[in-house]
Amino acid sequence: MKRNFFYTGLICLFSVWFAFQSCNNEQNDSNNSEFTPQSYKNHLISKQSVETLKNEFLKNNNVVLSNYRQSKNLKTEDAKEVVYPIEVLQGYVDYVRSKVAKDKQKNLYIVFYLGQYPFDKIINSQQNENDKGNQTFLIKSFYVNEENVFSEVGNIETLKYGKSGDLDFKNHFINASDTKLLYETFTENNYKILKERRENLGLPAEESRVYYYSIDVMEGYLKFVREEANKKGVSKVNISINLGQYPANELIDSRQKPIYKGYQCIYLKPLSGNTQNTNKSSDPLNEIEAMDMTNLCPPPKSECPGLL
Repeated sequence: MKRNFFYTGLICLFSVWFAFQSCNNEQNDSNNSEFTPQSYKNHLISKQSVETLKNEFLKNNNVVLSNYRQSKNLKTEDAKEVVYPIEVLQGYVDYVRSKVAKDKQKNLYIVFYLGQYPFDKIINSQQNENDKGNQTFLIKSFYVNEENVFSEVGNIETLKYGKSGDLDFKNHFINASDTKLLYETFTENNYKILKERRENLGLPAEESRVYYYSIDVMEGYLKFVREEANKKGVSKVNISINLGQYPANELIDSRQKPIYKGYQCIYLKPLSGNTQNTNKSSDPLNEIEAMDMTNLCPPPKSECPGLL
């Protein structure tokens, strides 16, 4: 019963939010009559914008989360990124497509939402000891049906970062009970702290925690990164999913929705080689554009009922 309530609430959250998004297409491809892999180009951002998103997060939400971790006697900072081999994300995208009829794929979405590992235990063999208390991303798939309602794609597992270097996307799956645990741990800890920060600043309390792209945008970006990496002679490619934050008083460019000012966001960027040993400042893939301009949820609170 609890599991059904969890997924019902999550689907409800996306359903109402999509209805809101369909009325405002400044930053959303969902109103296009036709989806093409090339639509990823509308989501590319400059290196300057990447630096802005990174620095805004570091001086705002990251400070609050670091203070919270110190109060729990954790010496390390919270995770700011999750890195996947590009083969894992591409495998997942292909897998999702294989489960959905072609006539529904133009309304198919890859959804990232924030979870958090428990502070006091290891949940499964995929988790490292150092992950305790760290936030992470959970990746799911949804499509929009004829009534403009988000529906979870049936029989598709949630994707979470698994063992480093494992290129088989199925080895990165996480079961429903662990998905629920990570989601609720984030709700009770990091999300609670971020809500308090916004309340103290006199802002709407709910911080964003759900981010999604159409599957065509995801597929297009992965193909773009692979092609650009090949031009540079890089065969081993990773995709880093990074936490960022929009400035509170300005837009990073004209495509950003004004309502997103000050909210947490994500951006995707490529990394080469073994990420743990890579000097990111000299990474040959740094010249490849990152991808942002995703959809956030919240804001606003009134459009995101359910679990939030």
